Amino acid sequence: MATEKHIRSSWVAFIISMLVFIAYVLLNRLLLGAYVICPFRAITSYPCPGCGLTHAGIALMHLNLKASLKFHALFLPVIFTLFIVFFPRGLIKVLDWAKRQYWWYALLTVAMFGYYGFRMLHYYPGEYPMYRNLSCYLSKVGIMKPLTVKERADEIEKANKRRRR
Repeated sequence: MATEKHIRSSWVAFIISMLVFIAYVLLNRLLLGAYVICPFRAITSYPCPGCGLTHAGIALMHLNLKASLKFHALFLPVIFTLFIVFFPRGLIKVLDWAKRQYWWYALLTVAMFGYYGFRMLHYYPGEYPMYRNLSCYLSKVGIMKPLTVKERADEIEKANKRRRR
């Protein structure tokens, strides 16, 4: 069983993690002008394989399965996997067994990148989350050209015309 010292150190680690996360989000707000949570999107301005998972979870909490699947179809397998991975060992034997099923992690990883590729080919650029941010760290240091609102609208319109053909 967990000792009091172990529980206290877990809380300290949690509080430090939350403070680092809040500082990261506020720094993004200050430097990029937006509350960007995803490090991949903050650096490159492009959506990542997990883009839409948070909105999918919120939609599911509102019991809107259709919207949840629209934001990210793999939300439920990802949450199921995270639950298994972070559940304490030894409390439920089936979950201990499930943690050792490494094929599942490989399958989910392949599915995430496959789904990402599908979304980038068929839905990028388009509605949230499949569009570029206006600003990113690569544009701040001069590696990428910053995107204007008009350029993003033109990018989306061009993609919509391509999809209609």
